[in-house]
Amino acid sequence: MVNRIFIFRLVDDLNLTVLDFTDFGKEFIKSQKVSPDSFVQLAIQLAFYRMHGVPGATYESASTRVYQEGRTEGKTDHIYVKDQCN
Repeated sequence: MVNRIFIFRLVDDLNLTVLDFTDFGKEFIKSQKVSPDSFVQLAIQLAFYRMHGVPGATYESASTRVYQEGRTEGKTDHIYVKDQCN
């Protein structure tokens, strides 16, 4: 069992800020032919790049279930377009 004191220390060390973004929503993102999930993932990757100067590691599951004996596979994407990140 995890030590309760350890958990409380982790909780005490947590900083959380919530931004209520109201400039546009998922309908605008969809009207641009982009999924809201993809939009948020790209925003997180761009923020990481701007903070650290290097692209972050990404992981995306890829389903092959439509094929015989298919399953969900993990894939790592390495997409790096430096000119678009500045």
